[in-house]
Amino acid sequence: MKSETCRLPFKSNCCAFCRSASSSGLGGTRTIKVDVRLIAATNRDLRAALEDGTFREDLYYRLNVVPIDIPPLREHKEDIPGLANLFLARFAKDSGRERKSSAFRPPPCSF
Repeated sequence: MKSETCRLPFKSNCCAFCRSASSSGLGGTRTIKVDVRLIAATNRDLRAALEDGTFREDLYYRLNVVPIDIPPLREHKEDIPGLANLFLARFAKDSGRERKSSAFRPPPCSF
């Protein structure tokens, strides 16, 4: 069964990694224990993918320990001007350029 969320071999490997907390690396023969926290994000409804059989149940429950639902930007468009200003200022600073003033100055976005 082909999954739209991600390829099945990757899901199997990811689930095995989460379960065992170890990895042998690509082409490796020695198993290395790791202590990691995995943060995963998707724009798909994994609950629906789980119900229609395109997402592994064991991986779903391993990844869904602390779910954080962040609404899409289209649902809070008032933040777009503030975010645009934030990124323009950051890119100007990173490139060593002075940011030219723009015609509009929306209030800064609060995070």
